[in-house]
Amino acid sequence: MKKISIIIPYFDRHRYIEDCLISIARQSYRLLEVIIINDSSSPTSTAYLQTIIANMKDQFEIIYLEQPSNLGAGAARNRGVEVATGEYLNFLDSDDLI
Repeated sequence: MKKISIIIPYFDRHRYIEDCLISIARQSYRLLEVIIINDSSSPTSTAYLQTIIANMKDQFEIIYLEQPSNLGAGAARNRGVEVATGEYLNFLDSDDLI
């Protein structure tokens, strides 16, 4: 099996991120690395994201990164690519389901 890196840029999408991560956890393919790049969300949204990550960390490997300032989804995706270790990359927005 080959590892898949799923790269998720995140900016104040606290209403959707939990459903997004649950949809990943429901996949039958288990060799997943989820990279979430927080693009300088509000403190409330960041705290919520960190709570969700703590609750999901047993489901799959999660790498959490923070951007120093809001640089946009493209820059967040590029940062995710830099740290990804999977043979395949998948880009998923924080309000998407798979």
